[in-house]
Amino acid sequence: MSELLTCGEGMAERATLPAKLAALMRALADVVAVHQRALDGREENAAKELAAYVHVEEALREAVTQLESAATQLSACRDLPPAPHDVSIVGGAAAAGAFKSFVDVEHETLELLRTTLDQDHNLLQMMTAAGRR
Repeated sequence: MSELLTCGEGMAERATLPAKLAALMRALADVVAVHQRALDGREENAAKELAAYVHVEEALREAVTQLESAATQLSACRDLPPAPHDVSIVGGAAAAGAFKSFVDVEHETLELLRTTLDQDHNLLQMMTAAGRR
């Protein structure tokens, strides 16, 4: 049986999720940034795409900052001393419902990543092959 964690320790263990999501969003922002360099902003449609991608990149980088901050804050919870809790709340229906929603979204995210990872691997193979020509 594993050792029971304090709430702070449990929260700190969750820091890896926003940290990894930040790394994923940073990588996506980098892809968007490289794509922008391929656009000639003097052409009308390219200018529209470029403007949209600039905003997307900015939003992704803002999300990175927020996710990294959340990861840091979660990690900092590790040393919080144990505190009394209202067991009727942490063991109640609202807590179980909130955690179920979290687990459901975790599952949906895993399935989304499985699907997009397959697609991205295929695209990467095509890009790599095109670069060898």
